[in-house]
Amino acid sequence: MPFNTSIEATEIGKVYADALFGASEDANCTDAVAKEFDSVIMHAFEKEPRFADLLTSVMISIDERQRIIERAFAKKTSKTLLSFLKILSRNERFDCLPAVHDEFVSLCEKKANIIAVNVTTAVELPHRKLKHLTKELEPIIGGTPKVTTKVDPDLIGGIVIHVGDHVLDASVANQLKQLREQLIGRSRNEIQSRRDRFRYQAGD
Repeated sequence: MPFNTSIEATEIGKVYADALFGASEDANCTDAVAKEFDSVIMHAFEKEPRFADLLTSVMISIDERQRIIERAFAKKTSKTLLSFLKILSRNERFDCLPAVHDEFVSLCEKKANIIAVNVTTAVELPHRKLKHLTKELEPIIGGTPKVTTKVDPDLIGGIVIHVGDHVLDASVANQLKQLREQLIGRSRNEIQSRRDRFRYQAGD
């Protein structure tokens, strides 16, 4: 796949995604563009990698690429997204298309107050429990959770929830760690207390 996944592509993606988001907001078609963009990524590129090769090839002229985009997407996308795809190709930035899409999705989620939540458990959560957890998180985070799950057997049990920079660690491993730290602290206090008593008695 000829797409650029570098840090530079991510930064370029932010610039173009912001431009597309602004244009779709002005045209009052952001939701439609979001669905169209998903379809473009899924069907035209992930399922047809040769098509991506074609639109990022330096062997094909810019004018020819414009015609290919017109034929492929004119009847499947709005004028807003079609024009954007042509601009991206004309500026030789089509290799950054996935990065643009990722950033555009983030902007749409921010607008809809959708908040990313990463949930880590020792075993995979059943669908029913995950659905219940998602519902419980809504009033806590003040938005609609977009939950991503991960399994980490080292947790032993319990759950770790990341929301931005905030972490709720209710895992058994963390509880054991806290207990261990408490026992170590208690032992240190006892040792220090004995030393203090010994010094006091020696002083007498």
